[in-house]
Order: sequence, then structure tokens, then C-alpha cells
Amino acid sequence: MKIFGLGLAKTGTTSLTEALRVLGFDAIHYPNDPVTYSQILNGDFDFNFLRQFDAATDTAIVRYYAELDRIYPGSKFIYTLRDIPSWLESCQRHWARVEPSIDKVNFRTVTDVSVYGCARFNRERFKFVYEQHEREVKRYFAGRCDDLLEFDVVGGDGWEPLCSFLGYPIPDIPFPHLHLTSKRKVSGGAV
Repeated sequence: MKIFGLGLAKTGTTSLTEALRVLGFDAIHYPNDPVTYSQILNGDFDFNFLRQFDAATDTAIVRYYAELDRIYPGSKFIYTLRDIPSWLESCQRHWARVEPSIDKVNFRTVTDVSVYGCARFNRERFKFVYEQHEREVKRYFAGRCDDLLEFDVVGGDGWEPLCSFLGYPIPDIPFPHLHLTSKRKVSGGAV
């Protein structure tokens, strides 16, 4: 069984990755493999490099979940979601720190353009993409509730829904809510 995080950037994918590691999965956040990047540019979507991992999360996975579902039957998919206004604010801060490469094509720029339709933050475009992605994920997994978990890390989801979905016992440590800027209390700790 493989586990794939289908959430867009800034929806708790780093926290999800760390939680999967705590549960014992060999998980990778934002896979950026040079061979796979070359293969994707040429339309070859076999994702061989993922064979070495139990789980992969973040934007680099988002566009390919149907292929991954076909290649790795029986996999589990976790759709990290977030309140759209706070997601947009987080994206705006994040993209302000990351300037896309315009002199050469790189994996991040190709991924961002593939997913968001642009390489720089654009509030209306990102909102549109978020809403469209959510509709597509829900439509694709309709009737497959055993295969998809909707998981709101920023909203406070933690061990209970994740472990229940994966059939794992809840660890005796707080859920790793990483990179959160909210002052709310979630899953046993201030963030």
C-alpha cells in the first residue's frame, strides 16, 4: 500500500509527511527527482522513483493522482484541505519568498505552472485552482470513502482521523503541526 497526499502547498502537507514518518512510513515531501522530472517533460508517467517510498505528499503529487491510483492499486489518498482565505494568505507569504526561475526550466516552475497555471502568486487564479482541485478530487473518489481521507491539519485534525483511516494505533505524542501560524490550540499543543 502506498499513501499519497493530494493537498496543494500550504494545506498541511509538511505536517502530514512528518505524521506519516512518526507512524513508520518512509515518506517524502514534495518529491523532486531529476529522472522523473525528465520523464514527465517527455510524457512518461511511470513514477519509478516512488517505489522506494511508502508515501509522497505535496504539490508534485497533485496532478498525477489518477495515474498513481492506476500504478499503485489499493493505495490510500489523503486530501489535505484548508480554509481558503487563510490558505491564500499563507500562499501569498510563501510565494513572496520564492522567485520562479525564468532563465531555465526547473521542476518547481513546471510543477507550479502545471498545477496553478502560473509560477507566481495570483490570488484569483489560486482560489480558482483550489476550488477546482477540490471538486475534481471529490468527483474522482466519489463512492470510494475507504480510499480517500479529507484532512484539515490547519483546522485541527490530528492523529484520530489519520490513524483511523490508515488502521494504525494513535501514537503517544502530539500530532506534528508544523509551520502553522495560527495561535489556536490543536491536537494537544499550541501552534
